[in-house]
Amino acid sequence: MSMPHYKVHKYVSNAYSGDYDSLLNDIVKSDYDSPSGGEGQVTLSSLSGLSTLSSLTKRDAEPYFKELDMFSFDNYEKLTKVKSMLAHAQSNEMLGDALYLYNFMDRNGHSKSITLNDSSEFVTETCKLLSSYGLNSTDILVSTASSPFLVDFYKNFDISVCDAKHQMKRETMECNQSHSTDSASCTILYHTLGGFGTSPINPRSWCVGVCCISWSAPVQFSAGWAQDKLKSCIDRCIPPTGSCQIRDTVYGSTHFSFCVSNRGSGCS
Repeated sequence: MSMPHYKVHKYVSNAYSGDYDSLLNDIVKSDYDSPSGGEGQVTLSSLSGLSTLSSLTKRDAEPYFKELDMFSFDNYEKLTKVKSMLAHAQSNEMLGDALYLYNFMDRNGHSKSITLNDSSEFVTETCKLLSSYGLNSTDILVSTASSPFLVDFYKNFDISVCDAKHQMKRETMECNQSHSTDSASCTILYHTLGGFGTSPINPRSWCVGVCCISWSAPVQFSAGWAQDKLKSCIDRCIPPTGSCQIRDTVYGSTHFSFCVSNRGSGCS
């Protein structure tokens, strides 16, 4: 269904006028979280013009800064202003500013989830940017931020949390009593896997006794990798009975769920 036509307000209210630095500080401090009014579509091309980024070696196929194409029913005026601030940040190579403003715009001009604290989504976003370009420090963000609040955040950023967050996102283990297997059968399966090389695309389950491993996507992995996952499940979830599901695990570039239970069709 096509989007209905609404009157687009192109006027930016005085509440959001002012110079770049003071407005950026107000945004970072969450002083501009109330809706500005106005409704309309706002688009933002990727920030590929930042030569600060083009000078780095990009590890991910997708750029961190993606195009935004949003329709806001309550914050059009603010988003339009933030878009112009992002253009200013890009032309002045202020990557540290751009990272925050981009996430602020992406959240429809609300900073509640990206406040500058250790539990904020902005920690995750900072980690994503660093990972995308293989950076192991926030020095480049410190040197390209104009807000003292952002400078302090980047200076005190604990880079070690990025590995922890990445692992948590990639892989979550769930233990359950549904479709329970037992550790004796799973130990036999563990040793049986040692005689295999690479899993076939099909079938997507291997069973011994009342213990089966299964996986949710067609992927070929090494038997050693499967043994490691099975051993983790035996140690953590199946002493002596239970089932285990490892969600969002990765082999190569494929994300999928890996299950240890009493059936070949998976845990759920």
